[in-house]
Amino acid sequence: MQFFNPKIWITGLIIFLLSSNVLAQPTTSIGRQSNYIKKIIEKYHYNKIDFNDQFSAQVFDGFIEQIDALGMFYYQADIDELKAKHYHSIDEEINQSTAAFFTAAAGTYYNNLIQTKERVERLLSKDFDWKKNEVLSYEEADYAAFPTTKEEMDERWRLWLKSEVLDGLFSGEYHPKPYETTIDSVLLYEDEVKAELLQQELYEIKSFTEHPTGYNTYLSSYYLDAIAQVVDPHTSYFSPNEQEDFVDELSKDNLAFGIQLDENDKGDVVVHNVMPGSPAWVSGELNKGDVVVSLQLGDQKKLDLTAAGIAEVEMMFGAYNEDVLTLVVRKANGQVKEVVIEQGLVYDDQDVIKSVVLDGEKKIGYITLPDFYTNWNGLSGNGCANDVAKTIVKLKKEAIDGLILDLRNNGGGSVREAIDLAGMFINYGPLAIEQQQNREPQSIKDFNKGSIYNGPLVILVNGLSASASELFTAAMQDHNRAIVVGSATYGKGTGQIMMPLDPNVLDLYNTEPLDESLGYLKITTSKYYRITKSTQQKEGIQPDVELPDVYDIYDYREASYKNVLSKDSVEKKVYYTAASDFPLEKLRQASKSRLEASSFGNALVLTIDSLKTEMNAPDYFDLNIDNYKRTNQLLNQTIDSLFSYLEQSTDAFEVKNNQYDLRIMEMNAYRSELNETYLKRLKEDIYLDEAYRVLTDYIKFGKD
Repeated sequence: MQFFNPKIWITGLIIFLLSSNVLAQPTTSIGRQSNYIKKIIEKYHYNKIDFNDQFSAQVFDGFIEQIDALGMFYYQADIDELKAKHYHSIDEEINQSTAAFFTAAAGTYYNNLIQTKERVERLLSKDFDWKKNEVLSYEEADYAAFPTTKEEMDERWRLWLKSEVLDGLFSGEYHPKPYETTIDSVLLYEDEVKAELLQQELYEIKSFTEHPTGYNTYLSSYYLDAIAQVVDPHTSYFSPNEQEDFVDELSKDNLAFGIQLDENDKGDVVVHNVMPGSPAWVSGELNKGDVVVSLQLGDQKKLDLTAAGIAEVEMMFGAYNEDVLTLVVRKANGQVKEVVIEQGLVYDDQDVIKSVVLDGEKKIGYITLPDFYTNWNGLSGNGCANDVAKTIVKLKKEAIDGLILDLRNNGGGSVREAIDLAGMFINYGPLAIEQQQNREPQSIKDFNKGSIYNGPLVILVNGLSASASELFTAAMQDHNRAIVVGSATYGKGTGQIMMPLDPNVLDLYNTEPLDESLGYLKITTSKYYRITKSTQQKEGIQPDVELPDVYDIYDYREASYKNVLSKDSVEKKVYYTAASDFPLEKLRQASKSRLEASSFGNALVLTIDSLKTEMNAPDYFDLNIDNYKRTNQLLNQTIDSLFSYLEQSTDAFEVKNNQYDLRIMEMNAYRSELNETYLKRLKEDIYLDEAYRVLTDYIKFGKD
């Protein structure tokens, strides 16, 4: 879902006048969807869930929090009335396949949203007092109560909009150097910032109220998700389009048309970029600067761009997943032509396995794995495990002394791929334990004897390494197969499956096609344990050699959620023989000594601590422009300092492509350009630098 950032959330939910029939849309399907969600949860969720008054209250609170986290739309009287009628009865509505609470909440919400358009326009037309000492607070206590009067609502919005204008003035998008000039010079752009802010709000309004699926249908996705998320953070409702996007994210095949659209100075929608190698590029019929007169996705209604803009284009692409795009474009010479493009595979540099050789005191292979993608429609052989195997074969031809597998920011994906990958590094044996509701725990094993790579191995992780990444890393750590370097991982030790909201999914003997029109439930069905019988759930994996983590300034890991599944252990006999222990104390001490001896190592720790202190300070936004400039100038200096430390170029190794990839770069200028940027980034990665040194130390130390 979307809108988790409070500031983005407020912007994204301002709605202007809807047609009178919007609220008349039937809610029968919403009641059925909620009932199907309940039945699937009862049958398949890892925990036994009680649908009672407490559950009802959690759905109520969760839904209101999703659509009005900061109390910018509902009044206290609205909440009181809704609570009086529905707070402890939503569970009964779900049982009866009705949606009285949603209908009432959506109607009240709609009426209040209509008022918001006028409020925003009125408040932005007035002058702000930039010298007034006032703050916008994000402290939870300040938003526990909703406004009771229109005056209180106006004031809440006035402070919010003032903060948005301040952010815009000092963003660098208007005055190029706002922190290096006078306040008066910055304020010369105030009207421009306000105008663009209003335009942005109106776009967000339009994208919500004129959503092709309708107001009620779009809002109901938040309600259905609120029901799902009561049980745990990873059980979620997906609309059909969201489900398709989710599956695409876990696939290495990136399907796209390959064009980027934008608006020119005249307000025309134009072709901004054509991606090399994409279907649009292969067609040879589109050029940068072509004016788009109209476009049509599949069989959907054609969008006339003489009466619409980029906002409507973005809304259309967000609402539909179609394979064919038809554009009518006007070329620079005035020629008007129709271009039809079918989606095809597009190379995405951020979503593929990449490998290099780190050539220094030791020659170390390096592989970065962005996620555990798989071929969801195929049988086997096309997932990330197979791709990593091919990459290792290429690196072994470079006579590497060791291997670093980078799982930083890898949020997981296919558990099957994680198991297959782990099996490539051990001979055979158990890798994890899976527990499902009312079933005996089952060992997950690698039955294939032999390994693809048995040399020295480091796994690089951070706080965004999650789920399948943690399952794989835990198996390698428990088998003493790899040294884990970095920071504590995310802490997600649960598994989910995607199920359509069709009652037939509950019938094991059903042979009819399942109805996917009502959306899907991603539901937590299992919990994963290590072969040591403990679990990475909630607390994550502790690295063997710990490094300071920039992400630690935020509280974002699994344990931060209210309804997170607990950390426990499992009773299951597991037989395995781990490799001999690593000389971890020697490796830790050597790493610690290096960081303490380096100026940027100490500075990095101090800067992270400084940012932690800033993040833990009272959560408010100073709206006095002088105070804002001074405070943010200091914060920006701290952040700039942090990035300067993170981008220190290493002298430990040179980054080189393997011979196979070099030949590809020679034949593809686009890939070659991306590759140069990638090599430079690795050269300036201090975490990779330290992982390289740890692995080099181990190769020199050997095992005790």
